[in-house]
Parts: sequence; C-alpha cells; structure tokens
Amino acid sequence: MRNAIVAAALLGLFPASLALADDPPPDPGAITARSDVHLDLQSLPGTRMEALQALGAAVQRKMPDLRTCYDRAVAATPALAGDLRMLLETTPRGTVKQVTVAEDHLHSAVVARCIVRVLRSLPRGLPPSARGHIVLTFTNTMARGIRNGATTQPSR
Repeated sequence: MRNAIVAAALLGLFPASLALADDPPPDPGAITARSDVHLDLQSLPGTRMEALQALGAAVQRKMPDLRTCYDRAVAATPALAGDLRMLLETTPRGTVKQVTVAEDHLHSAVVARCIVRVLRSLPRGLPPSARGHIVLTFTNTMARGIRNGATTQPSR
C-alpha cells in the first residue's frame, strides 16, 4: 500500500503534499515578530586590538545563548528593545575575571542577569588581562510596531 501511495504521488494522481505532509499551512494573517541582537566591541586603555578581536570572537560564539536571553524576555514583554554595555575583564590566565553592566538602556534586569551569566561562562583561552566593552543592541519588529502604534494613535 505504501508503495502505491508513493507511486500515485509521483504519477500526479494526487498531490504529494497530501500524502506526505501532516502539518497545516501557516496562517497568512498571523502576526509574527523578528528579534535580533547586534554585537559591537569597544576597547579600553591597555587592551590591544588583537585582544579585543579575540574577546569578540569568543562572545560571537555565545550569540545563540545571548539571543535566547532576549527572545525569552520578548515573549513576556514584546516592546522590549534597547542596548546593554557590558564591561568584560579577563584574568592574567585568560579566564573571565568580571562581567558588569556598565550601561543599561534595555531596562530589563532579567536580560542583564542572563547576559552576565552567559558572558561569565566564556571558556578559558581568552586574552590575558584584557578589558573591553561588549555592546549588545536588542531590536525586534514587535517593539517597533508597538512604539509606532503608540505615537500614531489618535487621542480620544
């Protein structure tokens, strides 16, 4: 019987999608949102450009975890957008010494704590005694829509 279904689908007797797909098509009227996290690096005195680039590469490998921090928060607070400036310092042995929030324009303690946790988990092998600002900019289309809607709503 299975071979007959495959053969019938191949011969065009009925659409292959009927034989193979169980999932309904997406709702064309569904509201979707897309979020993103952008990474910038800023050197501090005493840290060479090569060291900053190595820090950036290590943070870049953690971007999926950093995005998860934000995505979870956006699910609860769709208008959440802004940036965090994190100070990252390493020890002489190349491990994370300290991660602190230098500036918080996201205004989400939950995201900030999650980001600190992720950055503290960076592996050994970082540049020794390096310091830099990790600037994360958080955007999502839902927040833009909410802000635009709030500014274009007629007053009643």
